[in-house]
This record gives sequence, structure tokens and C-alpha cells, in this order.
Amino acid sequence: MTEEDPTWDRDELEARWAALQAENKRLRAQLDGGAEVVPANSGVRSTISLILVVLAVVVVVAGVLAAFVQTTIANEDRFVDTFAPLSQNEAVAVVLSERLADEIVTNGGVAEWVEGALPPDLTFLAVPVTEGIYTLTADTAETIIRSDAFLGIWQAALRVSHVSASAVLSTGGKVSIDLNEAAGEVVSALEDRGVTVLSDLEIELPEIVVFESEQLASVAAPLEVIDTLGWFVPLIALILITGAIWVSLNRRRTIAVIGFGTALGLLLTLVIVRLIRAGTAAAIDDESLRAAAEAVWDTTLRFYRQSMWALILLALIVGFAAWIAGPAERAGGTREWWNQTIVRWQGSGGEAPTSGVAGFVAAWKRPLQWGAAGIGLLFLLVGPDPSVLSVVIPVVVVLIVVTSLEVIAGPES
Repeated sequence: MTEEDPTWDRDELEARWAALQAENKRLRAQLDGGAEVVPANSGVRSTISLILVVLAVVVVVAGVLAAFVQTTIANEDRFVDTFAPLSQNEAVAVVLSERLADEIVTNGGVAEWVEGALPPDLTFLAVPVTEGIYTLTADTAETIIRSDAFLGIWQAALRVSHVSASAVLSTGGKVSIDLNEAAGEVVSALEDRGVTVLSDLEIELPEIVVFESEQLASVAAPLEVIDTLGWFVPLIALILITGAIWVSLNRRRTIAVIGFGTALGLLLTLVIVRLIRAGTAAAIDDESLRAAAEAVWDTTLRFYRQSMWALILLALIVGFAAWIAGPAERAGGTREWWNQTIVRWQGSGGEAPTSGVAGFVAAWKRPLQWGAAGIGLLFLLVGPDPSVLSVVIPVVVVLIVVTSLEVIAGPES
């Protein structure tokens, strides 16, 4: 190396820099590998940590499912919000309108009235006339059910049925929906069309049973446990996760296992729920009822699926963050690429700023970054209902803020 040959100087420096990087990677691999002193009870600690990780994942998955069922049934507003869209669904509206028309025509004694109103030599027309009234009633009922005006009637019926849904869990009985008000709307609509055959009839519809206590037996026990434990369920999960990380010999890897394991457990739960939905619907022979059952399943589970995908994404982010901090070659390459990108964005100033906004950021960079991360975590905990967007947006915002602070602060002093 000579002053007369600056090109040769640069080549040697680059070669030495590459050699130092390779040596750094080798030493880091030794430290992360077997160079550490392994405690004598490492096997016991690893086993305990693994057990706690499995228990934590099970508690998280079961807690999410049970909490969803509890909030859906115990919270009146959520109960109504969950089932309100059903009346606007075509498959459900068809089934409801046919059931409503059948109850009106049957309980209203339309067949007997038609047979009595026809002359003796025309009694053979009683069946087709009754069927025509039934068809007209069903069409009218479907139009009303899918209208915005009926939505208020439907929501009021849901609020009444919510009371019985909450009580049936502890006292038994059934959950049903009273559609007598809807029947009155259908009769009035038929009168507007000139069909007055039902106007003078006393129509008292039986309640439409949604489910009985025997059908809730499978969820009643978990709900009782959730009601008893309350907020202890997430606390138990937090204790198990903390214990698994504390006992672990490799805490970073344990965090990654918890993140990826939780995501896998939640994903398997979604698959199981989907299989149950498909099996339940496939057991229904009637095509209309099957379509309505599928719509009920999809509507009932939409908040659950939304929350599950949000939690899966959050768990994957936690697992990925723990993996990226590890000794894997790809993780190290990713960190190196990111650090080089930050250096390019910082420019060639050479020194950290000491005054102005940039100086303040340089002096308080780490607290500011941890504060941004804390605010993002607080938003995830107390923000809106979990959804993919409610996870993606705060994570992206925190990442942008942390990166911006890193760039503004300039190179390390």
C-alpha cells in the first residue's frame, strides 16, 4: 500500500473489511452455538419450557374461541350486530319468508276459508287457490324481510331473543324469535295489493326456535369457565408465556416458537371450524335450508374469523421478529441489508447531529423508539376490534416512526 496508488489502497481496505465481517459472523456463530457453558439442568429446563409453551398456545387458542362465544352471546349489542345482517341475506330471507307464509296460511285457516268460500261445484279449486295465496304471501314476505324497514323489526326481535339466549345457558329452555310483528307487516302489504283474505283472520304465529339448551350444551361448560375466570384467562396465558421464556435456555428461540406456534394453533382452529361448518351444512338435504345454514354460519363466524386472522398475523410478526434477531444466515443477511439501507438514507454526514430537532432525536433515539413501540402495543390491546388492518396499520406506523428516528438521528456518535 502506497500513497501513489490510491486504487490499490481501496481494494485492500475492502478486502480487509470483508475479512473482518466473515470473522465477526464466525465468532457470533460460535457464541450462539455451542460455545456457551450449558447448565447441568439444561434438559429439565428445556422440557419445562416446552411444556409451558404448549400450555400457553392451548390457553390462547381456547381462550380466543371461548371469549368469542361469550361476547357473542353475553353482550347484547354484539349479539345484535352479529345476527342483524341475516335478514338481508337472500338464502335466509327465502327460508324465513317460506316459514312465515306457511305459518300465516296454516294458522290463519286459509285453506278452510277458501274451501268454505267457493261454490260446491268449484271446491276442487281450493288447493290451487290456497297454493296461490301461499306463493303470493311468501313473495310479499321476502320483499318485506329484505327491506330496510324490516331491519328494525328484526333487530328488536334479536334483542328479545338475546335475553333468552343468555338465560338458557344457565336455566335451560330455548332461544326463539317472535315474528308476529313481521306477520302483521305482511298482511298489511297484501291488503295494499288488494288481497284481503287474511285481513279478518286471527293470526298468532308460534315462535321460531333458533336453538334449545341441548344444542348449547357443548358451549355452556366453556362459557361457565370463562365467566368464572374472567380476565384470569389472558393473565394465565401471560404467566405461562413469561414462565416459558424465563425458564428457557434460548429465550429468543422460545419467543419465536411461541409466535409461530400460536399462529399455527389458531390456523388449525380455523380449519377445524371450517370443517365443522361444511359437515353441518352437508347434513341438510333441503337445498334452501342448506344455503341458509351456510349463511348463518358465515354471518355468525365473521367476527371470529376477523379476530383470528388478526391474531395469526400478530403472532407471525412476533415470531418473525424473534427469528430475525437470531444467528441464522438469512436473518443475519437481512439485518446487514437493513443496516446498510439505514446508512444510505442517513447520508454522508459522518457525525451524529448535536443541535436542533436532529440533535434531540439523536440524544433520545432509543426512548423515543421504545415509546413508539409501546404506543403501538397499547393500541393493539385497547383499540378497535381485532382485524387484519387494526394489526397492520399500527405495526407499519411504528416501523415507519422507528426507521425515521434512526435516519434523523444520524450515525452513532
